[in-house]
Amino acid sequence: MKALLRHLPIYFSLLIASSLFATTISSKSTGGDWGLTSTWNGGVIPGASDDVVINGSVLVGNNACSNLTISYGSSLSNHIGYGRTLSIYGNAVNNGTIFGGGLNIHCYGNITNNGVWSNAGVVLKATGVTTISQASGKYFEATTFTNDGVMDTLRLGSNVTFKKLYFNADYRTGLEIVIATNGYNLTFDSCNVNYPHIYSNDVINFNGSKLGAVQFRGNTSIDGITTVGNGCVSYDNFTVLGTLKHLDGYAISMNFYGLLTNKGSIGGIYLYLNGDLHNEGTYKPSQTYLQSGNSHKFSQTSNKFFEGVFQIKGTDTIILQSDISFSKIWIYGDLNSTPYGGINTNGYKLTLDECSLRGFNFYGSNAINLDKSYLENVHVHNDAELSGNYTIYTVYFDGNVTNKGTIKNLNGYGVVLYVYGKLTNEGTIQDASS
Repeated sequence: MKALLRHLPIYFSLLIASSLFATTISSKSTGGDWGLTSTWNGGVIPGASDDVVINGSVLVGNNACSNLTISYGSSLSNHIGYGRTLSIYGNAVNNGTIFGGGLNIHCYGNITNNGVWSNAGVVLKATGVTTISQASGKYFEATTFTNDGVMDTLRLGSNVTFKKLYFNADYRTGLEIVIATNGYNLTFDSCNVNYPHIYSNDVINFNGSKLGAVQFRGNTSIDGITTVGNGCVSYDNFTVLGTLKHLDGYAISMNFYGLLTNKGSIGGIYLYLNGDLHNEGTYKPSQTYLQSGNSHKFSQTSNKFFEGVFQIKGTDTIILQSDISFSKIWIYGDLNSTPYGGINTNGYKLTLDECSLRGFNFYGSNAINLDKSYLENVHVHNDAELSGNYTIYTVYFDGNVTNKGTIKNLNGYGVVLYVYGKLTNEGTIQDASS
């Protein structure tokens, strides 16, 4: 104990000495040029190891500091017409205004915005985790956020909004930005978002934004009008609350590996579905490809239906989890692979209204309404009950089928209906010309 007491004065001396190096330099309320001694209290120009507090309006050159705080009512900008870079090696807290079309900020620490932030660009330089936060009603605007290939994760510390900016990961290095919403809401309002990996179990609002090669992980929900370019993918469950559409003029695809839930509108894209699908809104992609090589569970709320073109790869099967309606769609099996994929009604009612089906299997002993639909190379298994006015071209009744509608051949063609089980006709079977 006596030895420890003898060393305590040395410990305290070291602490006092180290605190002397943690210098905080504040600008005068009159502001000025960062590079002038007259701008700063004490007449000392801050350097990379100094904490800086901005009071008044300060014009920055190619400068650096440790922690930076901009006071309420104060501002930081560059000289008009000059490109300048400020490197912040600690944390940045903006309570005032950061602006300037030629001002780039390199951030190595955490970022907090309680004011106006609208400079030319922000480069995220940290390795590990950077926490970004902002006050309610504030946003990052008209700037470019990017990394230089060394950053790991940008983690939300509050609800965060980006507005009218470009958010571009440095894809060239293979170290794209990871955004972790961390229980908060993330908003991209009228932005271009390229290459980030987004980990989220929360709501992301992409209102009026365009996405390119964005990867989603977690049980993500998106809202707003979202336009996707190629390379976007969701690896887990994904819910559409707003509108998901493709970039105009392009054939755009998006992959989904978990449960896709549509509570808004999906249209125009080429959708590759490896998991299950639930629809409570408007579902009309250009094409839906069933991809996984096994089964997909489909469900929908009443008075909703699926539209577009469906292509079923290999033996993939749609298994109904509710009554399902398809309207004015084309469903194609893989004509180069047998046996074909198909639909298992699984105890539910299936409605196909004005649809075309080719290379396909029906499974299940349930009611199938085929009104105004066309069937080609289709097998009907089990004890199905068919209704509606439908046209056939090479159809196989492999089970015991009850016809309660009107069956007719494709007009102008000699058509064979193969019946391998019991056919009970409670409707009409006729030639199309009659």
